[in-house]
Amino acid sequence: MGAVKTGMGESTDSEPPESLEQLNRHLLASLRVLKADDVDKAQQEYEKFDDGWDKVEDEVKDKSREGYEAIEDGMDQVKDTLVRPEVFEKEKAIAALETLSTTVNKYATEL
Repeated sequence: MGAVKTGMGESTDSEPPESLEQLNRHLLASLRVLKADDVDKAQQEYEKFDDGWDKVEDEVKDKSREGYEAIEDGMDQVKDTLVRPEVFEKEKAIAALETLSTTVNKYATEL
């Protein structure tokens, strides 16, 4: 059974709607399609991660301020290189996605 939200935005279930491991799959999919030169699909997969992050970020912040900040910083890098870059550079976008995926994976195992 999934988490049920209360009126205060708190979950009545200890599990978030999506785990960080599940969210990381979107980052890995984004990397895979970006390496195959499908920028639009890479952006779509990243947006799925971002949408899921919105649902779990408060819980992550409560458990690990450091983890929350590291993931947010990584997301900023992906946004700057993949989602809305001034000049798109594939290698920079790949590096940002790889770094964010590594960070998410690290905190997924710690939380």
